[in-house]
Amino acid sequence: MCHDRLKIDFCPRINFVVGHNGRITVCLGGKATITQRATSLKGLIKEGKNNGSVTIKIRNKGPDAYKPDIYGDRIIIERRLSRDGVNGYKIKNNNGKIIANNRKELNHILDHMCIQVDNPMNILNQDLARQFISSSTPEEKYNFFLKGTQLSQLNEDLELVREKIDKIDRIIKLKSEVLPEMKKTIKSIKSECKEMMAIQNLEKTSKELKKKIAWAEIKEQENVKY
Repeated sequence: MCHDRLKIDFCPRINFVVGHNGRITVCLGGKATITQRATSLKGLIKEGKNNGSVTIKIRNKGPDAYKPDIYGDRIIIERRLSRDGVNGYKIKNNNGKIIANNRKELNHILDHMCIQVDNPMNILNQDLARQFISSSTPEEKYNFFLKGTQLSQLNEDLELVREKIDKIDRIIKLKSEVLPEMKKTIKSIKSECKEMMAIQNLEKTSKELKKKIAWAEIKEQENVKY
């Protein structure tokens, strides 16, 4: 962050941004190492300053807008950097009201708008561009294509889904093996419950009969007196 105050007005659609720092990458949650300009966020702060900040305003209009009833037609993302390591986000609506201050909400916004800070088709740092043009192999160019078109991410997501499906299949198989025994246990418990209910009914009947006998004895004694 080598400037005290710098404002850039982007066009409403596609913009090509060039330069020697990673303002956009960092503001949208990217690591300092992705910019290849510093090993930590504090290394991006202007020399002689203890703090720095970057603010990006994202267009939020149309049918694909993200929570338009909350954010309005513009989302403001501010990331503050500090040399003491205390960094944070402020995610605001069109009127500047803070809606969230956590990375989770930022990730939701980026996912919804298909913004990938580590995607070379979105943000390409100088060293990677130089490497791609001058010394990359056909295999590396193909990997670049896979990453840029999000096919590699799709493949990773599919692998994750396969792993979850395999895990669920193993759980189902395990449960299926113990299911017959569980059914037997349930049947046994139901039988015991039925017997206990029968015993409770007998006890209730026994108490009622004892009461009747007691009252009958009292009545008989009264009849003897008179």
